Amino acid sequence: MSRQPGLFEQAAPPERVRPVRGEVRPAADSPLLHAPALPTSIRLGTSSWSFPGWRGLVYEGVHPQTALSKKGLAAYAQIPMLRTVSLDRTFYAPLTTVEYARYAGQVPDHFRFVVKAPALVCDAVTRDEQGRGRVPNPHFLDPGLAAREFVVPCLEGLEGKAGPLVFQVSPL
Repeated sequence: MSRQPGLFEQAAPPERVRPVRGEVRPAADSPLLHAPALPTSIRLGTSSWSFPGWRGLVYEGVHPQTALSKKGLAAYAQIPMLRTVSLDRTFYAPLTTVEYARYAGQVPDHFRFVVKAPALVCDAVTRDEQGRGRVPNPHFLDPGLAAREFVVPCLEGLEGKAGPLVFQVSPL
């Protein structure tokens, strides 16, 4: 079992390792590695881990967004200052417990995820492929469905790595 960092401790910076082809490695010379330590009660992160423009800041080398989306989370989580990230894809479709567990398995114990509830329960209307609202959503803010399709799989899959669960309601 790993211990939590102290009040102003950060995890160790990533080691310099020769990358394997297709592997996404954290940026060993990132200026973020020299940033002052934040209190452990403050979690700094972003809404995604798959931004290709973070070359040298978060990632070594050049990677397309699709590669970062699939393989970049573990590298992102090795930057000591970045201790959280948002799972936004959950807004578009619920994930399974197994999918959440795969994310949790890529990050250290102190890392937390901010997770968006699916539009299935947060959007007052159902939408077509272009995003236009069509008809009232019969599942809007349904607590049973939210628990079954979102809260339970999320908490079971992420376990202690679950942070805030966000129910973002579209403008009414």
